[in-house]
Amino acid sequence: MTAKTYHAPAGSALAARYSDAKEFLHDAIALAHRLGEVATAERLSQRLAEINAVYRSQFVN
Repeated sequence: MTAKTYHAPAGSALAARYSDAKEFLHDAIALAHRLGEVATAERLSQRLAEINAVYRSQFVN
């Protein structure tokens, strides 16, 4: 998660930052797969899983 995400006000601004992060990572993972960069795709997938876990643990009731 970026500093902007942590400093976004609760509500729609925070959800928008989280959505952007997920979208950008999904795009990067797809590109890494298309380029045959399996290790990079895996690293990015792990990062996405970390972001999801942090968001859920800190911001979802």
